[in-house]
Formats: sequence, structure tokens, C-alpha cells
Amino acid sequence: MLYNFFKAMSYNVINIFLYKIILQTHQLLLFSIIPSQLFGLIGTLFSSIYFLISVTNIGFDYFIITHHNIYTASQKNFKKLIPLFFARLVCMIMVIILLWYINRHILLCPVANIIEHTTPLLLAIIIFIFISESIKKSLDVLAQMLFLQKTISIFDISTLIIYVSSVWSCYCLFGQISLLTIFIPMAIISFAECCLLAQTIYKFYTRIPVEDSKSIIPSFKEIIGNQIINYINQIAKALFSPNFFIIVLACYLGLAKVGQIKLFTDIIVLLYMVLNRSFGLPTAALFSSIAKQTTIDKDQEKISISQQTFVRVITWYTQFLYALGITIGSIVISCLCINLCFSSAVIFNIILFIFAGFIEYLVIAYEKWYLTQRKSWILAIANGINLAMYGLLFLCMHFVIHIPAEFILIPIILFRLCFIISIMYIAHRIWGIVISWRIRMLTIGISSLVSLMIYIINYYILVL
Repeated sequence: MLYNFFKAMSYNVINIFLYKIILQTHQLLLFSIIPSQLFGLIGTLFSSIYFLISVTNIGFDYFIITHHNIYTASQKNFKKLIPLFFARLVCMIMVIILLWYINRHILLCPVANIIEHTTPLLLAIIIFIFISESIKKSLDVLAQMLFLQKTISIFDISTLIIYVSSVWSCYCLFGQISLLTIFIPMAIISFAECCLLAQTIYKFYTRIPVEDSKSIIPSFKEIIGNQIINYINQIAKALFSPNFFIIVLACYLGLAKVGQIKLFTDIIVLLYMVLNRSFGLPTAALFSSIAKQTTIDKDQEKISISQQTFVRVITWYTQFLYALGITIGSIVISCLCINLCFSSAVIFNIILFIFAGFIEYLVIAYEKWYLTQRKSWILAIANGINLAMYGLLFLCMHFVIHIPAEFILIPIILFRLCFIISIMYIAHRIWGIVISWRIRMLTIGISSLVSLMIYIINYYILVL
């Protein structure tokens, strides 16, 4: 089991690093040849797509993480996932109609931004990408929980290379890059990935037993209850995602500044993806596999093994975060030392993004622990309080107080910090989980060496 975990983690790390290195190179080249406003618009459109995917997920991905053992036990059980996919598709269509209707009566800045800068054809392509990427995301989560990381990695890297090649081939042929140049290949590639993932999962489906009398499918009432709880958790997560931050900043700071912020904060998204895909989903699969071991009879013994595994994983995880903190700090300091600066609002929000990213990194393992221990309702209560605080904040901003544009993220980050402290405390009280926060000398040594290398590279490339 631990072998599968480390194997999955290795494939995910390689996949994400290769994927994001290719994508980041593409982004840097794109930033250098197109206006900042167009780059900011492209980033805002992509952020809007992926934010809406989270909002319309209706807790489906969390449901897969919690119950995948039951639904993948037999072909009969597996087929019962299909209606849930259709329910999600209906939800997506309803949200699109609702946003269109609301925007006709009350001007919503994010929706107005999209409509103002797109044609009907481009809008149709964006909606298609939104639907396709939504389905792909859920298929990807299911494949991750089945430890199919090797196949996923091959799909991700190969389709990305095809996408980037398509965009730059169009640039070589026509001498310019437009919104259609970016989004038409994306629509084709996204649909192709959906088909490939569906085919891979179908192959797994053909290898499992036809029926399994031991696994009991949750009742309709249980499914609805779980979906509500999971949806609260996903909405709170979506409202603290880089995609939501980009949408908010596009409204307050403008597309040009958002383009600059997005270029530098893509590294934060890279790190989040590395941690969520390399630690988060394999960790969830590991905890879930431990929980269903038939050789362990006592629930208390199951919990004990899960706790020991969790503490080991989180210990490695915190050392990685310490190294990450030192390295990112060195990047910021080196950029300031060589005067690689934009406006103060851009720099300040980049630093806020970094801090927000670290807060969210701490949630990943704890979140998967709560989900696999069937305690997602605790997360839902904490997230519900978090959402109420967000709602109160936006009401106050609209009617009572005015927060300068560059400081708009600060209260959101503080609320999320309170949430993380609370779920860590609850985990300690319920399961007695105690995490060592001691930083190891090896961590300091490696991160200091990496930081020095980054400073030298920055100095010689950007200054000399």
C-alpha cells in the first residue's frame, strides 16, 4: 500500500513539474509578445472557467474521494456513478443560465468582463471548455483514486505538448496570437483528454467483479446529505483559490495589472498542484485503502494505523513547506535586490498570493484526512462559518466600509487562517494527532543551497 502511495506520488510530481515547466515557458513567451491587457484577459478567462468548475462541482469530487471504494467494488456499483455525472452536468447548465439571467438585471463585474471582451463564438467555445474540463476534472479524480497516475501523466504531458505546439504553429503561420488562437486548440485538447480518461476508466471497469454483495451503496438521502456537506467544503475552497483571487483582482485592479500578477503567481499555482496531486490525492487513496483493509478487525486499530501514516506523511510535508518557504522568500528578496519591480500594488498582491498559497498547502493533508475518516461534516461546519464571514465581509464592503483595491485579499486570507487553525485543533482533540513543527538541519541546508542558486541565476540572467 505504501509502495502504491509513493509510486503514485512520484508519477504525480514528475507529471506536474513537466506539465508546469512546459506551460510556464509557454506563458513567459506569451507574456513577452502580447500586450499585458490581453495576457490579463486570457488569464482571467481561464480563471473564470476553473472557478466555475469548482462552484458547479456540487461536492461530486469529494464524494468520489469518500466513497470510491464502494462504487469501484463491482460493475453494478460503478454504473451508479453515471447518474451523478449527469446531475453535475445539469448543475453546470443551470449555473450558466442563472449567471446570464442575473447579469441581465444586476451587472456582475466578472460576467461583464467576459461578455465585454468576447464574441458570441468565443463565448460558446469558453462554455464548451468549461463543460469539458468539468467532466475531465471528475474523471481525473476518479482515476487518481484508482492509482492510475502513470496513464494520467502520459495523457497530460502529451496533450499539453500538442496544445502548445498548436498555439505556436498558428503564431508562426499568421504572425499573431488572438483569443481564438488560445481557446480553440484548448477546446479540442480538453475533449480529447475526456475521451482518453473515460476509455482508461472503462478498462478498469471491465476488470472488476460484476457484483459485490459486501459493498452497500449509500441511499439517496445519504447521497444528498453528503453532497450538501461536500458542496459547502468545495465552495469555501473555491473562494480561497488563486482563480477566485484573479477574478476579484481583475475587477479591482484591471486586466493589465492582473496579467503581471498572474505571470508571477503561476508558480504558486504550480506548487499547489504539486502538493495536491503528489500528496493530496495519493494520501486520500492511501488513507482510504488502510480503512478498508479486511485483515484488520478492530476499528480502533484501523484508526491507529491511519494516524501513524498521517503523522508520517504530514511530517515530510511540513519539512517540504519549510524548504518551500525559505526558497520562495529568497526569490522575493532577490527580485527586490535587483529591482525587478512592477507597481507596489502588483508586488504586494504577489506576496499575498504566496502567503495565501502557504495557508492552503496546510489544508491539503488535513482535508483528505477528514474526508477519508468520514468526518467531512466537521469541515462543513468550519467552512460554513468561514463562508458566513466572507458574506458579512462583502456586505460590509458594499454598504459600510471601503477597502483599497490592493488590500482586498487581506481579510479573506485572515478568515482562511482562522479556519486552518480550527481544523488542526479539532484533529488534535478528536484523534490526538500531534504534529512536530521542528525544522531539520537538512531542510535548512538544501533550501539555502537552492536559494543561493536561484539568486545567482536571477542576477546573471536578469542583470548581466
